[in-house]
Amino acid sequence: MKGKRSAVLIEHENSPKPLNAEIEKLCNDVSKIKVLITYVADGHFNASASKLAGNVQREINGRTGTFTGTLLLIVGGYVESDWVAYRSRTKVEMKEIL
Repeated sequence: MKGKRSAVLIEHENSPKPLNAEIEKLCNDVSKIKVLITYVADGHFNASASKLAGNVQREINGRTGTFTGTLLLIVGGYVESDWVAYRSRTKVEMKEIL
């Protein structure tokens, strides 16, 4: 859309490794809200999701000055009950919201 920008960017990846391409897209997009959806194995789900959130945070923060807006990271397991979401703003600091 020439002259317009999207309000929300959604990136989805079936495997949490590697997420570099998705993170680069999130950092380079001007949308105010960015959503990244991915999955981790069910074994030790909470620890794996928390570790993934930390990795995403470090990766984005390592790209000095390129990320703006709000990020919603949604991490799912292969069991319906294993889902968690994290929200952050410009300087990425992941906080669990679900």
